[in-house]
Amino acid sequence: MDVFTFPKTARLLKAADYTNVFRQPDINLSAGPLRIRARKNRMRHARLGLVVTKRGTPRAHDRNRIKRLVREAFRHQAPRLPAVDVVVQVFGEMDEDRLRDTLSNQFGRIADELG
Repeated sequence: MDVFTFPKTARLLKAADYTNVFRQPDINLSAGPLRIRARKNRMRHARLGLVVTKRGTPRAHDRNRIKRLVREAFRHQAPRLPAVDVVVQVFGEMDEDRLRDTLSNQFGRIADELG
């Protein structure tokens, strides 16, 4: 996978992929309205899935902004991550700086604990 790209191979696309991570996560991290679950996969790279609830973030442009920020953080951390499927759930609004810092810290923890 090229550095700082987000190709289709780096995404969780099927409901079964999400279900596998939700049912048996290898690591479960929470920080405020952010929850990250990760499970090792059999691929050679990390993959990302996103869940941003409408109840917690009612405006579509805010949900889209959160998703862009999460994908950006993932792209920058992906070379450090082991072969894992990561699902990031956001249940409420967070300011951008806090979201970036939290994601950076949590992706670092995943790399340290599962790498």
